[in-house]
Amino acid sequence: MQQTAAKNVALSQQRLNSYIECVVIAMQTSQSLASGTQTHDTKTQDKTYPCPQCQKPTTWHQNPHKPFCSARCKLIDLGAWASETYKIGAEHAPFSDELDNFTH
Repeated sequence: MQQTAAKNVALSQQRLNSYIECVVIAMQTSQSLASGTQTHDTKTQDKTYPCPQCQKPTTWHQNPHKPFCSARCKLIDLGAWASETYKIGAEHAPFSDELDNFTH
């Protein structure tokens, strides 16, 4: 049980790091576009980052599935959130007691 929990934490941390790297690239790209000085930044265009789902190296420039490598990985990630495979921990779930009132 502890090994499974530790593995899930490690995977969550890996995905979080991938997302953070994608956000940094997006911010750098938008800043260079906003300044108008580097509209063709080859470093940003050619840079690859790991897909948050499959870890395949993926380019940022002209990728319609950002931050994922494909529509498939995008849908797998969405399905994981929808099935509550991914969860954000909290000590107290706000409004959870109000939801119980609707089920009775």
